Amino acid sequence: WSFSSLRISSPVGFGQYDFMSIDNGIFDLGLRSVFGSPLQLQELTLRDVRLNVDQHVDGSSNAKTIMEHINMAAKSAQNKQFNEILMTKQVVVDKISFFNIVTRLC
Repeated sequence: WSFSSLRISSPVGFGQYDFMSIDNGIFDLGLRSVFGSPLQLQELTLRDVRLNVDQHVDGSSNAKTIMEHINMAAKSAQNKQFNEILMTKQVVVDKISFFNIVTRLC
């Protein structure tokens, strides 16, 4: 599988840049492994990755705000069972590649 133009916007109040963007990637998953363990990824490739972390004087940041939101969503009853299954699954990655990673801290 491949994807392009993946974007995670920064929360309101944290500047004009996306929190993270990935121009394109490849995610090669062994479909049989989805139903067993370990989950087998033959390849994970990410190209042109940009990470923009904006932090305010009070210590708040776009990264922290996004992680707090993910933690709240993960605690919902619907996601709790999914997370329990996911956290007990082993993951094996045969090949992982990252190209052109850029970070910006403000």
